[in-house]
Amino acid sequence: MESKGSVVFRMRDAADLYGLNKKKVAIFPLPSDFIVVEKGGRTIFAEVKSTQNKTSFPLGMLEKAQKAALSKVTKQGGYYHIYIHNLNTNTWYLMTGSQYLLYVSSNIKSVKWELLNEYLD
Repeated sequence: MESKGSVVFRMRDAADLYGLNKKKVAIFPLPSDFIVVEKGGRTIFAEVKSTQNKTSFPLGMLEKAQKAALSKVTKQGGYYHIYIHNLNTNTWYLMTGSQYLLYVSSNIKSVKWELLNEYLD
């Protein structure tokens, strides 16, 4: 898929594949939901998370493989973005891998919606 000079690759996960064939499938863990290559070559791993949590975004929503990829990519100077959808308010937030790692290193388990306002997308 191409959009505004970017190329977007959707990584199909087990839930997607189950929806396609209605059978349980095994799939290797993936680093993110999307890989985006912007015009100019910047590559971004993009994970999308939706929640109905009324007070905050639980950082534990990322799966083990996603957390590992986020850490590796970010520590190498790469780009990992988490697009957070608050289903209660239909609000989207953008958190970078660096911001996520800062919260986790501070032993924060979830981030209040009010604090995420700085990440409005």
